[in-house]
Amino acid sequence: MFAQKENRVYRVTEETKKDYLKRGFDIYNEDGELVEANPNKTISYAQYMKEVSELKAEIEELKKASKEGAKGKKDSTKETEPATPEEGAKNGKVQE
Repeated sequence: MFAQKENRVYRVTEETKKDYLKRGFDIYNEDGELVEANPNKTISYAQYMKEVSELKAEIEELKKASKEGAKGKKDSTKETEPATPEEGAKNGKVQE
């Protein structure tokens, strides 16, 4: 495993991994994949705003899909058979 912070890279063991994490290092495996990130790590304001805007766009898409789904349900109820013969007579439909 490797500990990396900015341009510094150190080889670490399981025993020393916690110390490096406390000092602000990220831990990577031999393949270069992130194993554990620095718990005190922050992101830039620009990255934060990018994430926020992506989430807002996703929320809007879900709201639109929800509204379209609700309209589809309302339309499908219009085509159902009347619940009682009296309702059928009002709508011009006769139940058999």
